[in-house]
Amino acid sequence: MTTQLLEEPLSAAAVRAQSSLHSALECPLELWQRLAPRQWELRTAPCADRDAQLFDVAGQVDQRLMALLERALATSRSCRATVGPSRVAVAAPILEDGREPSLVAVAEVDAPCGLYAERLADAVLRELQQRDEVEWLRDENFVFSQQVTDDFEELTYLRQMATQLVVKDTSLDIFTLVDRTIAGLREMIGAESVHFVRLGASGQPEVAQTACSNPRSGHGADPSVVARLAAKYSQRAAAAPFVQNDIRSTDSDARAAGVRQFLMTPISTGARSFGWFVAVNRSSVGRQWPPSPLLQLGQDEFGTWEASLLSAAATLVASHAANLDLIREKEKLLTNMVRTLVSALDSKDAYTRGHSERVALFCKRIAAQMGYDETATEKLYLSGLLHDVGKIGVSDAVLRKPDKLTPEEYEEIKRHPDDGWAILRDLEQLHYLLPAVLHHHEQVNGTGYPDGLKGDEIPLDARIMAVADAYDAMTSDRAYRRGMPHEKAIEILQAGAGSQWDAGVVDAFLSAIDDITAIRYGYCQPDRPARKGPALAPSCRD
Repeated sequence: MTTQLLEEPLSAAAVRAQSSLHSALECPLELWQRLAPRQWELRTAPCADRDAQLFDVAGQVDQRLMALLERALATSRSCRATVGPSRVAVAAPILEDGREPSLVAVAEVDAPCGLYAERLADAVLRELQQRDEVEWLRDENFVFSQQVTDDFEELTYLRQMATQLVVKDTSLDIFTLVDRTIAGLREMIGAESVHFVRLGASGQPEVAQTACSNPRSGHGADPSVVARLAAKYSQRAAAAPFVQNDIRSTDSDARAAGVRQFLMTPISTGARSFGWFVAVNRSSVGRQWPPSPLLQLGQDEFGTWEASLLSAAATLVASHAANLDLIREKEKLLTNMVRTLVSALDSKDAYTRGHSERVALFCKRIAAQMGYDETATEKLYLSGLLHDVGKIGVSDAVLRKPDKLTPEEYEEIKRHPDDGWAILRDLEQLHYLLPAVLHHHEQVNGTGYPDGLKGDEIPLDARIMAVADAYDAMTSDRAYRRGMPHEKAIEILQAGAGSQWDAGVVDAFLSAIDDITAIRYGYCQPDRPARKGPALAPSCRD
């Protein structure tokens, strides 16, 4: 044992315990620290006079003090020993923030007060321990409540994000999807900036979009540095989030560019990769946590919560983008099938070849003039392509007859709206085509076919198609006549507005007449593709 004073600073817990014991016992204290078994050194004791020692350090007294110190640590309780005829030493072990006890406070009191002092020291230490436990539990409760709050906010954010990404506009691309999510995502994870990185034309990562905490000050981290980090760590972030909280030790260039930490996660499905989200630098105004044994991360580090949220958002964006791609492929397949049906119809009658395409284009332009949105005009365009599909059931002799049709032949022609409806009715994805296909020969005065509908009873799609169909039929050549001049067709439409055709549709047609004539005179029927060899692959088993 030595009485050398150690000048190392005491922990906050030790200082608090020393001060509390000094106030309770109202006598000087010495602090002793155990360095090894039966090896003790005197610590600085701010509450006591350094020059005043409670014990002489010679012989038997020194051994008694050591035994008292060892017993206090071994039992983790206060204990006492007689050191003179009327004096008692009380030793109280001090716990330091959960570490192995090594400090013991020693006080010398009058012998009659020894038991009282021992119990008082125990009570003080228990109170301090309970205070520490309460404080620890309070911090943990705050952490847990904050975690619950953050989990709720995460669920709310992801729910809102999923609501924004509903599949109702197939014209959206990955950039639009990211634009709808990236700003809120940056705020949620508390990053200075979040970047959408994708492979460019050169095959190398490049920053496509950025959200930063202060747009006026620039675009967060240098995009070239972010792209280089994405290229460097793309393999490590290929299937799961990758976090680098100490970029300074691994990348001096990134450190020089102001990158302190970054979090990277793939935007991908099992079959396709769209790029990565890269979050750079934890923001100083982001989420702040109290000190807690449960959280070993610093306030300026990305952790599991941020990685999980960024990954969930990336999965939502990737899944939605992949779904939109599948829907677009399905729509493309559907459109190609429609064109195949139209080609089959056109092959029956050279005189009507191109008629369906032109009517579809006319319908699209008239609908836009009348306020249809892009999706609705595209649907009406498909309706125009298929409006005469029922003529597949009309005999070639009637379709190609160069003379006037007999009443019986005309009745056969009049069946084509019903036949078209029958052909398309089982295709659920094309149900929106049925009103125009079935009713494009109705007239507003009720003299049309097949159902003799009047006025607004006729679906608007069909009323639009009736004008487009009539104009193209009048201005196109047929087997039994030449097409009439544009001006003559316009006169007939104007004369029949309100009786044969819807007056509002005719007005919209005339308002768009420049585009209509451009479509008519600019339309060119595509050449039929020439086969260059047998079709041997792929097969149905491929």
